[in-house]
Amino acid sequence: MEDGDDAVAVEASLAENVARLPMDEIDQYRAFAALVKSGLGPEEIAARFGVTERLVRQRLAIANLIVPILTLYRKDEIAPDTMRILTMATKAQQRRWLALWKSDEPAPQGYRLKCWLFGGQQIATTTAFFEVASSGLATTGDLFGEDEYFADSEAFWPLQSAAVAEARDAYLAKGWSEVIVLDIGEHFPSYDYVDTAKKDGGKVYVQIARSGEVSFFEGQLSRRETQARDRAKAVEGNGDVAPDHPELTKAMQRYLDLHRHAGVRLDLLTQPGLALRLAVAQTIAGSKLWTVEAEAQKAPPPKPWQTALQRTRPKPPSLRNAPSLASFSALMAMAPSCRARRTGAPAVISVPSSPD
Repeated sequence: MEDGDDAVAVEASLAENVARLPMDEIDQYRAFAALVKSGLGPEEIAARFGVTERLVRQRLAIANLIVPILTLYRKDEIAPDTMRILTMATKAQQRRWLALWKSDEPAPQGYRLKCWLFGGQQIATTTAFFEVASSGLATTGDLFGEDEYFADSEAFWPLQSAAVAEARDAYLAKGWSEVIVLDIGEHFPSYDYVDTAKKDGGKVYVQIARSGEVSFFEGQLSRRETQARDRAKAVEGNGDVAPDHPELTKAMQRYLDLHRHAGVRLDLLTQPGLALRLAVAQTIAGSKLWTVEAEAQKAPPPKPWQTALQRTRPKPPSLRNAPSLASFSALMAMAPSCRARRTGAPAVISVPSSPD
């Protein structure tokens, strides 16, 4: 390992720690995050260390947590399941939960925390992306706090969606290539994306939480798109033009393979000694470069149009109705009494006349 190669050093340290599990989830997250910054994706990290891709993504999701919550977990003040659920919360939700934790009120944990995050909570006016005063929506205040909430959450979402659409149009007007608005409640996996400038094709992702909070992720590009862009740049640097489609179709490739196979077979027919040595070598040792097997002498199956043509052709008359059938049957019955004269001419068989 060369000096200064941080990615290799992190990889070697992580491999040693994974080999002697159990290992702290925060340590795994920091190690995985360092490898992600060096350019590795979750699939590559999972393959290198013999763990599942899901585990890598779970550890990378810890990056969404604020530092005070990470500190609580390191001090064993919150359970692992609580920490994992908080990775799906927005920064504002995490700060509100932390305020509850520090207050005299009990902070929700476990299943109660999931319900607190995703089910039935009121929408605060601070999450509105529009002017609350001019919206005409009724609000209710907390007598023991300073927060206000919308009285009708169903009336809130149409206005919020319209405001997000206006923000999307504003981003497009500024020159961003694409602005993607995620579904309400859909999480944005930042670890699967790379920071990319606007001029390099970076996109804007809009995340809308169920609490109404809107988050904008500017200059993001998925790792797959980044890899495709890098490959395209490499091709342009070499002066080559990447074809949009293969030069030969599959049918044409098979046709050429058949001609090559016929040429090799014809050459082997002119050299029986070489063909015999190949057959013996295949029988004794075998090889991936050639195979020796009996050729199937079968005609190709008929085409659909040939089958249809045969069905439309008139059938020949049945032999059961042929007038010579009675004569042929009488001949077979009298076979022992029939005699053939062998001369220079073809054999002649005497057949008695039919009673008809």
